[in-house]
Amino acid sequence: VFKRNPNYWGKDIPAKRGFDNYDQITIEYFLNANAKLEAFKKGICAIADDSDPVKRERDLDFPAFHKGDVIAETFDTGIPPVVTGFLFNTRLQKFSSPVVRRALGMLYDFEWANKNLFGGKYMRTMSYWQNSELSALGHPADDREKALLAPYPGRVPADVMDGTWRPPVTDGSGQDRRVLKAAFDIFKGAGYALQDGVMLDPEGKPFG
Repeated sequence: VFKRNPNYWGKDIPAKRGFDNYDQITIEYFLNANAKLEAFKKGICAIADDSDPVKRERDLDFPAFHKGDVIAETFDTGIPPVVTGFLFNTRLQKFSSPVVRRALGMLYDFEWANKNLFGGKYMRTMSYWQNSELSALGHPADDREKALLAPYPGRVPADVMDGTWRPPVTDGSGQDRRVLKAAFDIFKGAGYALQDGVMLDPEGKPFG
């Protein structure tokens, strides 16, 4: 609990005008998100924020919400999104090739997962800096960027350099053969092969 100091030296200076319009601040700590949510349902907290739309929709089933005492709002933050996804440990030999990582990324059927697991609530993140001026989406590399990357030819894919890269869009069936074939063609070009349902690396070892 923080209480106003009546003898605070700066309380009457112009810069403080309109501030500190309270005599006491009480901070209550909740050690986990579930406890905080239950406190919000009981009216102990005035605001509950959640970046998981599926969880939020599930959690909104309580009396105060149905009575209209709680208002649910969504808004665009206008900042790069929090990235949720699969991160490959590139120190492992099997993940060291960017070609292999690209093929693995193609095998993830976002459209199916979004529809069947996430209630269609998500938009796919296509850039670490999406929704900002730093995003490469739709922005071809300028002359300065090309000059910086000149000593490393081929290290950045051409479609990233020209701003046209996008992840594949499937039909949402979970088994879009068009995308699966394109991914396996990439694996094949890198020396991988399917044998008895097992993906083998160029040395004949199971990839997994």
